[in-house]
Amino acid sequence: MKRSVAIAIPVVALVAVAGLTYFGYTPIPSLLGFIAPNPSGGPSTSATHSIAGSRIRHVMIIVMENEGYDQVVGSSSAPYENLLITRYALAANYNAVSHPSLPNYIALVAGDTLRVTNDCRPSQCSFPNATITRLFDSHGLSWREYAESMPVNCSQTTSQDGLYVPKHNPFVYFNSVTNNNGSGVTSQYCNSHVVPFTQFWNDLQSSNLPNFALITP
Repeated sequence: MKRSVAIAIPVVALVAVAGLTYFGYTPIPSLLGFIAPNPSGGPSTSATHSIAGSRIRHVMIIVMENEGYDQVVGSSSAPYENLLITRYALAANYNAVSHPSLPNYIALVAGDTLRVTNDCRPSQCSFPNATITRLFDSHGLSWREYAESMPVNCSQTTSQDGLYVPKHNPFVYFNSVTNNNGSGVTSQYCNSHVVPFTQFWNDLQSSNLPNFALITP
């Protein structure tokens, strides 16, 4: 089903694909004044120039896997990704911190792999550590995780069709998000913040996008 949505809000999107990241900013049509050419001829890097216009109110991180650098950059099989790279920027030195998937997702929101070395389920490994959400909450900033194919809000188990797996949804591994004061009952906090991707379209159309969004297709 095709959707047509007009966006008129400043958004920064960071798309991470298996060890490479590129950045996009809308509605400003060009970032040529923000990206400094690399003298070596390699991918451009960010410079400390200011951008005229509205302040950034929304940051979205879209995490996709599993393809290597050479399978994406310059590949005719990834035309949209290469359009973003050409139009905006490529963080060519952005690499995975560990393997397999889960440690990287944990580090993305907690700043550390927390010694995770496998794709354990939330029932097997959960953490009392704080995440980036504590900073958002303490500064009055909204946030959400949009997980594609997640059957219900804050799901901590693999979906029956296998399209949703918790290892791509790091917030459900943290007690500060999932538990209601340590009761073991899934909290309303998690239900309202960790939602299926279908909710993204509702939030977009109603101008209710959070300040920060982690999107896992």
